[in-house]
Amino acid sequence: MGPSLELEALVQVACADHGSGEQLLARLGAIRRDGEARRAEAIARMHEYAESGGPFPERLPVIALTGRFLLEYCDPVARWAAWAEAEVGAWDGVTPATGARVPLGAF
Repeated sequence: MGPSLELEALVQVACADHGSGEQLLARLGAIRRDGEARRAEAIARMHEYAESGGPFPERLPVIALTGRFLLEYCDPVARWAAWAEAEVGAWDGVTPATGARVPLGAF
């Protein structure tokens, strides 16, 4: 079974042409900040486990696997949101008629 992705904020981005550029930038900023915060939390937990073994040291090998996944998941989310913010920041609107454009290299 492959992974599934549930990210309501991404649905809001996909429907952003029904709102304003400011709303889209706010949503992208929230996604970026969340990714950065989750990454910082994952790093803090990983340092804690590395130093002390955490509350379940007997489970440390499998905890390390999932911890590394969570850390690596946060990086591309934050990086994508920062990229999207920069792209949208250059737009005048959220539709082609109002100044949105397909970012170079997006497809």
